[in-house]
Amino acid sequence: MWLEPLPDRVQIDGRFYPVRTDFRIWVKCGILLESQRDPFSLAAELLTLCYPALPPSFEGAIQGLLSFYNGGNEIKRDGGKIEKPLYSFACDGDLIYAAFYSQYGIDLCTASLHWYQFRALFAGLEDTSRFAEALEAREIKLSDVSSPAQKAYYRKLKARYRLPWEADPAEGLEALF
Repeated sequence: MWLEPLPDRVQIDGRFYPVRTDFRIWVKCGILLESQRDPFSLAAELLTLCYPALPPSFEGAIQGLLSFYNGGNEIKRDGGKIEKPLYSFACDGDLIYAAFYSQYGIDLCTASLHWYQFRALFAGLEDTSRFAEALEAREIKLSDVSSPAQKAYYRKLKARYRLPWEADPAEGLEALF
């Protein structure tokens, strides 16, 4: 990433189109992608947010937007479905802000970062933050924990850090065993 200038455009049908690169724009995109909205209004809002001038190809513009959001990488699919992340920019905003400030001394309220810079720093966040604790709690399967004390600990963390799309009615039944 740091060997060449950071991209400020995407290629669609052989032509380049400028995109906004400020990380705040792309965090907003992440929040919009988390929402359960009508796909057409979601697409319109994302395109308006990310492109200073809309490319002529709707499909190409969406692909370019998703590619840039994903750091220029291909979007990973699991069985045809896009995997839900373990984090939410909307729900974890305070934890992410605190982790950046604590680890890097970066105040995300005033920082000037390209989306790719933000992504790299985000990926490098240490395992000692509350944000990392939230990720661990969301990732662990209670069925894999054998100690009753550890299971109770993770059950409490899971409840504290539960994301809206994580609700699993069967999980509450584990308390009976």
